[in-house]
Order: sequence, then structure tokens, then C-alpha cells
Amino acid sequence: MRLPYEQVPLPSGRVETRPCASIVFDDDPDGVQYLALVDSGSLRTVAPLSGFEGINIGEPDERIDNLYFARWHLQDVPVHQI
Repeated sequence: MRLPYEQVPLPSGRVETRPCASIVFDDDPDGVQYLALVDSGSLRTVAPLSGFEGINIGEPDERIDNLYFARWHLQDVPVHQI
């Protein structure tokens, strides 16, 4: 599968080109599309919390203490098997 590359602004103010995919969550009654960054070296997809508004995905299966992603340092990140 070929994925389009999108320009993604980083917290530092720099803009990088990254592979992205449009996703729709199964339980989203409105079928809203969100842009998700794809990390080909990872087994996980990182998605913004705002993409899950109004969707009950339950409690996380686990949490990641420290996640470094596109120069962001995220702590106590919930992991869901969706």
C-alpha cells in the first residue's frame, strides 16, 4: 500500500513531511475522517484524543510511561487494542 506524505508541524516550529493516512473509527456514528501519522517502524498507530470524542473505546489495555513521537514527549499514554 502506498501512503501519501503530508506536511506535519512539529512543536519546535519545524515542518516535516511524514506518511499519513485518513482513518475513520468503526464506532463513529458520523464517519468523520481524521489524519493519522503512520510510523512504519512501529506496531502502534498514534492518534489524537480528539479523534475519539463521543466514541466509547473503554479503558486502556495498558499505558506507556514515556513515548517519544515526532519530537513530542508524551507521558502515561493510554494504549487501546482497536
